[in-house]
Amino acid sequence: MTLFHYVCILNDMVNDSPEQLNTVFFALADPTRRAICMPGPREASGTELARPFSISVPAISKHLRVLEHAELILHRKEDARTCFASLLIP
Repeated sequence: MTLFHYVCILNDMVNDSPEQLNTVFFALADPTRRAICMPGPREASGTELARPFSISVPAISKHLRVLEHAELILHRKEDARTCFASLLIP
C-alpha cells in the first residue's frame, strides 16, 4: 500500500467516529490484512486470497471478517461462492 492509499483512507475518515477509526487502524495494523485489502482489478474468493500466503483458508476468513467489520472490503454471494472486493481507492 502506498502513501497515496493511506492519505485517501485518512481523508475519507475525517468524519468517522473514534471507534470506527480504531477499528480501521486495528485492521490495517496486520501486514496480511494490508496485503489482502490492496486495491485490485477484480473480486476474489477466500481460497484465491489465501494462495499467496502460507496460512490456512480459515485464517484468511478471520482476516476477512476483521477487514469487513472495518468496512475496508465487502463481499457478495455468488451461488456457493463468496467473492470479496477491496473498497480502497486504486
